[in-house]
Amino acid sequence: MSEKDFEFMEKAGKDLKRGKSKEFICPLCGGKAYAARARINGHLHAGCKKCGIRVMQ
Repeated sequence: MSEKDFEFMEKAGKDLKRGKSKEFICPLCGGKAYAARARINGHLHAGCKKCGIRVMQ
């Protein structure tokens, strides 16, 4: 993973509790991004609609 991937993941997961989701501004391109944290295992799923980055933890 690149440093940009980590930057995106950090912003996506910040203040996101299990079972919750949010929209935020992508730190890479300024586009509309989304993130969700799984209720069961706490894994993070996030992506940006503009630049296409997607991460799963």
